[in-house]
Amino acid sequence: MAWIGESAPYNTVTSVITVIQTGTNQVVGSITLLAKASPGAMVFSPDGSRAYVAAGGSTVDVVNVAKMEAVSAIQTLGSVAGLASPDGATLLVPNSGSSHVQAIAQFSGRELANIPVGAMDSGNQLYLEYGGAAVSLDGTRAYVTNYSSSNVSVVDTASKRVVTSVPTGSSPVGVVVSPDGSKAYVANSFSNSVTVIETASFATKQIPMPHSSYPSSIAVSPDGSHVYVAGNNVPPDFGNAPCYIFVIDTSSNTVVNSIRVPYPMAVAVSPDGTKVYVVGGSAYLYTISTATNTITNSLLLEYNGANDPATSGIAVTPDGTRVFADDGGDNNIFEVDVTQNKMVQTIHAGSVPGILAITPDGTELWAGDYQAAWVSVIGVASGTVTKRIALGSQSYGIAFGPQ
Repeated sequence: MAWIGESAPYNTVTSVITVIQTGTNQVVGSITLLAKASPGAMVFSPDGSRAYVAAGGSTVDVVNVAKMEAVSAIQTLGSVAGLASPDGATLLVPNSGSSHVQAIAQFSGRELANIPVGAMDSGNQLYLEYGGAAVSLDGTRAYVTNYSSSNVSVVDTASKRVVTSVPTGSSPVGVVVSPDGSKAYVANSFSNSVTVIETASFATKQIPMPHSSYPSSIAVSPDGSHVYVAGNNVPPDFGNAPCYIFVIDTSSNTVVNSIRVPYPMAVAVSPDGTKVYVVGGSAYLYTISTATNTITNSLLLEYNGANDPATSGIAVTPDGTRVFADDGGDNNIFEVDVTQNKMVQTIHAGSVPGILAITPDGTELWAGDYQAAWVSVIGVASGTVTKRIALGSQSYGIAFGPQ
């Protein structure tokens, strides 16, 4: 049998599961869900007697397979993002709107565990602002921003467990760790600030930005002396909103410079610390001298950039000669030779690639995706997609750490 979830385009239409016999390609049954909501993820019990269907919102319908009938409903904590059954007895229900993953006994519907994690926003994010991830250079800690929870989850990379959740400003997006691992810096999009986290004590300090903006992407210099923050526009926008790259002196935790850049969406620092690269405008790649804090070069990538607050991807090769960038608007990734400020090639990857990261050895470029449940892996030397790695949902932040 093939089970097909039929979405209800109007509230007056009852959502159903249509069952097709694969041997004859004939419809052999129709199951009406208990909740009038579009069916989502489905998973079957190992013996095939029960099916569990995400029925919109925070409900999971339990279906008797033999009778093709919904017999009960399980109420979960929040918006159900997906379903999994790792051992045949436990149903795992990630809830994107509640900052939790529930473990539910499949047959009784009893909650076995409620695992707190951070959250994005289940359908209510206003702009293309997504979460970030960063790993300390020693590989012991990972830091993940939780947009909807307004905090950062600190993960012990050895045990794969959340050590703590550190409160930040409102709607954090980007995060970066200082080279010595002593601090993490978080860009807070809806409070126009950067949170500094002392990684030993988890104490925090807020740094306000001097101009109205939506901070998103963030980068740190190789010596840890400066942090660069992309401050995008505040809507409504009429095509001329002032936007900035803010420069933070980490010794004083103060903003020491504000560089005007059109709609900055992603920012990265060259390995030698002499340049800052920014994806902005429609989309352009801007080069900023860290000595003078002025734009020294600009290169048009394509006319497809966002004007509203958005994050895109940018990554610099370890030798500093190549920059890979995307604008978060299509499936293009642009390779730029920054020694000559010219385009090398356009690489097509995934659906809408977002955050980019280059492996420490410089051989692979990894691209998350805003609209596809996989990561695209690109060979830096060949400029081609070599593989796709399936994920449970869309990927936002990428960071490399120990296995």
